[in-house]
Amino acid sequence: PDPPPPPPDPDPDPDPDPDPDPDPDPDHQPGEIILTADVTSSLYSMSVVLNWTGATTAEVNIIKNGRFYRKVSNTGTYTDTTRKMKTTYKVCEAGGNFNCSNEIIVNP
Repeated sequence: PDPPPPPPDPDPDPDPDPDPDPDPDPDHQPGEIILTADVTSSLYSMSVVLNWTGATTAEVNIIKNGRFYRKVSNTGTYTDTTRKMKTTYKVCEAGGNFNCSNEIIVNP
């Protein structure tokens, strides 16, 4: 005969370590930079406001069309005025650790 099953736990705790502040973006990884952009177009140019979160260095590098564009203070925002054409942006932490954001494609 089989032995009797163990007695049930008198105080089961289904989630012993609940997350008090769940991440609103479940795909976001620690140290990941999230980049978004808002675009306003005029006749010949467009204003691109880049907004990012997650960078931890004092400065970040703006990568435009796959190339280093400029180093700016890590304020979480930068505005670029550029010709009306398809443009890509990425933000990377300065200092050579290569932690970069997602790439944003802006179309006029």
